Amino acid sequence: MFLSLLSKNISYILVSMIKIIERNVIKNFYLVSSNEAKDKEILMIRELFEDIYQIEVELPDNPLRALNAYLIKGNERNLLVDTGFRKVKSLESLRQSLKELNVNMDNTDIFLTHLHDDHTGLVPFLLNSNNKAYIHPRESEEIYNLRKVTYMEEINIFNEAMGFPKGEAVSALKALRDQEGFEESFTEPTYTDIKDGETLKVGKYEFKCILTPGHTPAHCCLYEENHRILIGGDLILAKITPNIAYNLEQWMENPLQEYFDSLDRVASLPIDVTLSSHRAIIRNTKRRIRELKDHYDLRLEEIMDILANGEKLSPYEIAGRMHWSITIKNWEDFPITQRFFALGECMSHLVYLEKLEMINKLYKDGKIYYVISNKGLVWAIVKYIKES
Repeated sequence: MFLSLLSKNISYILVSMIKIIERNVIKNFYLVSSNEAKDKEILMIRELFEDIYQIEVELPDNPLRALNAYLIKGNERNLLVDTGFRKVKSLESLRQSLKELNVNMDNTDIFLTHLHDDHTGLVPFLLNSNNKAYIHPRESEEIYNLRKVTYMEEINIFNEAMGFPKGEAVSALKALRDQEGFEESFTEPTYTDIKDGETLKVGKYEFKCILTPGHTPAHCCLYEENHRILIGGDLILAKITPNIAYNLEQWMENPLQEYFDSLDRVASLPIDVTLSSHRAIIRNTKRRIRELKDHYDLRLEEIMDILANGEKLSPYEIAGRMHWSITIKNWEDFPITQRFFALGECMSHLVYLEKLEMINKLYKDGKIYYVISNKGLVWAIVKYIKES
């Protein structure tokens, strides 16, 4: 009886797998990256669905390795989602893929999920008088702001107030800009506004712009309701977690809360697959959302544990006591850019806990500190009793 049942189950599983493979055929085109002679790295184009292609764009000198750009082919116009760093290798990588797919930018518009340079960097090389680059106006505002010297100075001052060693925040910002191919003399292109709820029709697909802030102030996804496809940008990533940062007071009021709200909004949509900007595509979006929420809950609990003894600490000191997925153990030995990202992420969690009145923010000599609140102390005592 058991063997018969097992045999039937195996047959059912095999048939189901074949149906899934037939329904989701992925055609791979192997493209040699521009640095093949150096490291033999192979980038790929994958046809995920009819007329929807995933293009790996090289991100040189970056642990992410590649950006997943997406090309949707239409009868008259195409749509490219995100681009890559403003660097020669990224540009060569993308151009080679577009050539392989016989895509002309004259009839190809661009949709940008958010402002970060690995997504927007190549727009100036792809935009012309015949196409458009769509992005939420709050994101384009930040792109222009980041070119202002005064704005960068504000970021530096705020990070030093959080405890970042004097002068090192400037070095971190410079290192990030060098990595991303930023050039002071470069003129930003003119972007075309797209807002929540507006649609882009490409061929048989009609994508709705979904506002999903948190990773950035106005990060947006594209949702195709009829085919249950989400192009998710950096909102939901497989295996890794997006950086939810707070590096400037006017950046976002409560980025982690906004991120949770965005996850809830997407979780309410019927989605079969999420096409992410980095790493693998996601077949079970709701499960991945639960995993991400669990991750951030553990982060919040970790910070509460650090502050549970009543010690007054700066955000920089708290970040230094947190656990990070990096092989270097000593906080001060972290690469300066990693400390900058870690501090921003730590700060977004502190702001979230402060809004819940679990911790209090203090100011002393122009510096920011946090200490556990009475409400937070009750939480810590209850946790201690439960674990005893």
